[in-house]
Amino acid sequence: MKRFLLALGLATSFTANAGLELSNCLIAEPAPGSSVTGVFFDIKFNITDEVKALRLPGAESIQGATVEGLSTTAEVHKTIVKDGVMKMQQISQYKLKPNVVHKFEKGGLHLMIRNFTKRPVAGEEYTLRIWSNYVDEPTCTAKVVKSADIPSASTKHKH
Repeated sequence: MKRFLLALGLATSFTANAGLELSNCLIAEPAPGSSVTGVFFDIKFNITDEVKALRLPGAESIQGATVEGLSTTAEVHKTIVKDGVMKMQQISQYKLKPNVVHKFEKGGLHLMIRNFTKRPVAGEEYTLRIWSNYVDEPTCTAKVVKSADIPSASTKHKH
């Protein structure tokens, strides 16, 4: 029985650390009077031996996130340009290609939070928790910065 519980514990810890690597997390300080803002980060889906052992039934993807202490829901959005006008479009999920760094950045893919529980101010930090399909939900500390201090997506960069 002890061996079974030990094996179960090891399997649980192994899936909790498998797969998604989250870094460079930033939250844009919202413009005065605005009730929405963007969240930006890099994410990589690492195909490790542990992930292979999970035998995932499909591609890993993210559907949104939580910014603890700030917003219970962050939606996945992409920026589209139509007739020279930039618009945000919500997408239900974003599939992650394995072993590639996906950049969620200003002017490209990003998370959008609205109706925050408190207004984020430059210098504050919050925990970003990404919602994923199969592997454990990664977290990182997201620092609030002035929007002007966040670089925009390269026009050459495509997802």
